[in-house]
Amino acid sequence: MSFVNELKRRNVFRVGIAYVIAAWLIAQVAALALESFAAPDWVIKTVLFLLVLGFPLALLLAWAFELTPEGLRRDSSADTDDPGGAKRTRGLDQLIILVLVLAVAYFSYDKFVLSSASDDAAAIADASGESEQEMVTEADQVRPSIAVLPFVNMSDDPANEYFAEGISEELLNLLARIPELQVAARTSSFSFKGKDTQATEIARELNVAHVLEGSVRKSGDRVRITVQLIKATDGYHVFSQNYDRTLEDIFLLQDEIAASVVAALRITLLGEQPKADVVDAEVYALYLKGRYFNNLKGKENWENAIVAIKEALAIDPSYAPAWSELSTTYRYQANIALIDRDEGMELARAAAEKALLLDENLASAWISLSYVKSLGDWDWAGAAEAVQKARELEPRNADVLNGVASIATILGRYDQAINALQAAAELDPLNQSALNSLGLTYMYAGQLDDAESTFRQLLQLNPQYPWGHANLGEVILLRGQAQEALLEIRQNPPNLVRDTIEVIALISLGEEDSENAVAAYLQSWEQSAAFWAAQVYSYLGNVDDAFESLERAYAQREISLVFLLNTPFFENLEDDPRWDALLDRMGLLDAYLAN
Repeated sequence: MSFVNELKRRNVFRVGIAYVIAAWLIAQVAALALESFAAPDWVIKTVLFLLVLGFPLALLLAWAFELTPEGLRRDSSADTDDPGGAKRTRGLDQLIILVLVLAVAYFSYDKFVLSSASDDAAAIADASGESEQEMVTEADQVRPSIAVLPFVNMSDDPANEYFAEGISEELLNLLARIPELQVAARTSSFSFKGKDTQATEIARELNVAHVLEGSVRKSGDRVRITVQLIKATDGYHVFSQNYDRTLEDIFLLQDEIAASVVAALRITLLGEQPKADVVDAEVYALYLKGRYFNNLKGKENWENAIVAIKEALAIDPSYAPAWSELSTTYRYQANIALIDRDEGMELARAAAEKALLLDENLASAWISLSYVKSLGDWDWAGAAEAVQKARELEPRNADVLNGVASIATILGRYDQAINALQAAAELDPLNQSALNSLGLTYMYAGQLDDAESTFRQLLQLNPQYPWGHANLGEVILLRGQAQEALLEIRQNPPNLVRDTIEVIALISLGEEDSENAVAAYLQSWEQSAAFWAAQVYSYLGNVDDAFESLERAYAQREISLVFLLNTPFFENLEDDPRWDALLDRMGLLDAYLAN
């Protein structure tokens, strides 16, 4: 008997085929189950290793043993003319067919049933009029909308958190460049990170029709990304895909995922689909790390951001986004005096200009340059021009809209600022800083009811917001309700804004200890926050002291001084010739007269 015939007789081929199909099915189910339980990389690797190891063992057992009615016996003792052999062979064939049917059933269910179930559930919800349909607003029906959640780091190394978050942010930015798609801004969508919130609830909070979530496994130069697109009305998957790539292919992968989203949402593009910029894999990873630390904010994080970004630029000094991110980091540091303010603004300007020299279509660099020109140079025309460039490039970018509002507010163009901030709020509804800016702008414009409702909305999101109660108290104070304002203000812990508005409320009440409160306030803040001390002097009617403080703020180039036109407590100064003179030196006189 030939060797091949002997293999057939001992059913080695049949056992091998059955094992391969069964192992594939086990691997698929295990991967799905372990993904659901957020199991670490080594668990699925162990399962795959055991399945591979079991293959030669199964073949060896098939060769050496045979299943008979009397039990498992060494094949050498089996009767080659055993009439039950054919029956056992048919049994193995039936087993192969059964396993194959299960494998095909699983494949069909994964690829087709879940998607159709999503559509069926949506149709049922339509017929029954369930309230979940209210999540999809009229705007969603006109323009498809989506939120991209921060991807979960499934790698063995927790330090790869920056990479998982960075990939999801890059994908968000890529999708945001599609005019036909409304994408929730990063601040809002990433606010759900680490929270056990259902996709349907997230969609309702962000007013979007779909949610994109996923996970990233990074090991060496290999990356596995799992992505699920979820429909808000029923929570079912529109699609779910796994992508295995090298780091060099990460940009093509981003394009592929974006294309899948466009196809799934049935978006008809009027132009070409935006493509991810291709760069060296190591440079890209360092850039993502720098941006990750930048978003965390704080002295140490900004220092870490600069180290990572400079390492990226040392490898590829022509990578414009890294220069733009470096500009933003220097600006953050300068704004709160972690580095010399003038030096920091110059570093931020140089980095932004370098980025624009390399890529003049980089909206983030134009925005950073606009802040340098406004907060650093008091060059309002230059700042407005830079922010307009950014708006032309990315008109539905929440950061760009906030930049537009910042310049408009400084110049007293409140209608323009409010329109920009309202548009930003649609894209970024959970951005607390932007919501605070909107409340302040309403207050500056004299729209106190809108200001109050906005600050109350902010405090609902975050009762501990550093200036939330103080700003709401200021609105109440401007209504002439000083006692109620004081109660609101004191819900904030002490800080510059809270202390300033509190002492003005005490002055307004005319309480006996207000003089002591003013003295204590000035001792704490007069030298370090001259602009704010000037508000207290102005409210007291001490005009000369107020202008002396403003001159000190001017000499120190205090950032808060740019809001000179907006502060309601400077009314006592406006008839003094020194007021117009100061505004003229700052280049704000024309804006003041126009308003």
